[in-house]
Amino acid sequence: MATKPQLLILLGILNSGTLFSECLISEQLKASTTNQISIEATQNYQSAVIPKENGMKSCFVSYEVKYKEVWYPVYGEHQWDGHIPVNTICDIARQHALNSFISSHAEKVISLDQELTCKEGRTKLLLSEIGQPVDITKATMDAMHPKPFYYMGTTCYWINDVEWRKQKLNSFNGIACQIKEHEWILVDKF
Repeated sequence: MATKPQLLILLGILNSGTLFSECLISEQLKASTTNQISIEATQNYQSAVIPKENGMKSCFVSYEVKYKEVWYPVYGEHQWDGHIPVNTICDIARQHALNSFISSHAEKVISLDQELTCKEGRTKLLLSEIGQPVDITKATMDAMHPKPFYYMGTTCYWINDVEWRKQKLNSFNGIACQIKEHEWILVDKF
């Protein structure tokens, strides 16, 4: 059997393998606006009702809004069948123009939610220190290096595990080597 210092030499020899070979990451990106900006003034309001080919009508509005001491042009449009008063439809078109301006100028909050889902047939070991005993029957063998290897006459396996550090779950690769017939220890962690 190899001694503990001999086994620690593995640190400089081995490369890391793929983590979480049976995991799925799903992401959801969300963007929202505060919808609360202060329009200081409006000016140059114009509207036009335009007949459409399909018998519908459209109210097109344009005006300017003052926001943070700067004037911006805004445009809006709304179609209808002609059975609602023009003023009501043009108010809707004016609101479309304002909503468009707000969505492009208001503060945006963008968030990314990530979820990592792993299918594990075995219980994670939650190893934390080199030299800690390993129950090799519960260890998750590395998918890229599933077979044992031998170092200085000792049987070793690449393993994957997780640990809770710095307020998050971190994955790592490790090397577990046999020191006695039914005893294994973690000799490297990376």
